[in-house]
Amino acid sequence: MLLFTERLIILQISKKEASKCYENWGKGGSLEEYLPGFPLKNVDEMTQFCDDMSKKINNYSICLRKDKTPIGYVCLDIPCSEQKYGELGYVIGEKFRGKGYAYEAVNAVMRKGFGNDDLYIIEAKVAETNEASRGMLEKIGFSEETRLRKRFYNRKSDDRENIIVYSMTRDEYEKLGSVADARI
Repeated sequence: MLLFTERLIILQISKKEASKCYENWGKGGSLEEYLPGFPLKNVDEMTQFCDDMSKKINNYSICLRKDKTPIGYVCLDIPCSEQKYGELGYVIGEKFRGKGYAYEAVNAVMRKGFGNDDLYIIEAKVAETNEASRGMLEKIGFSEETRLRKRFYNRKSDDRENIIVYSMTRDEYEKLGSVADARI
């Protein structure tokens, strides 16, 4: 399945893109601060990561629409379809941050989750110190639901920190209206 926004193509992640993914978002930078297992050491690790991610239906590569450059990924895990909830995750490469790409990609995936996947609620868990990610979720309309005390080990600061759980229900999403120009 492909999702489109004004500037992005969001498509099933594939190990064929591993080299570009590694260069654009998988190595170096600040990923180690908030994402366990990152940065990856080499293209082989990225190939394995992409292969593992490709085995689930709602794991997507975020690519620039103009040239299909992979700039990150977004996933919507649905652990139990009967319960109708999804768990959102996303990464944007450092040189592509601050441009609204995560906002667009998350909105496109939410639209699919509340539409095609018929979810009732979508949640996201974010390190308390990850101000950019928290701000983006709040801008979309997510509400802070709870704090998980000292749940996350931050390798960069060598300290434990809280995780903030955000969520949004389908009713809340529909009241906001379409916040992204996403077509499925």
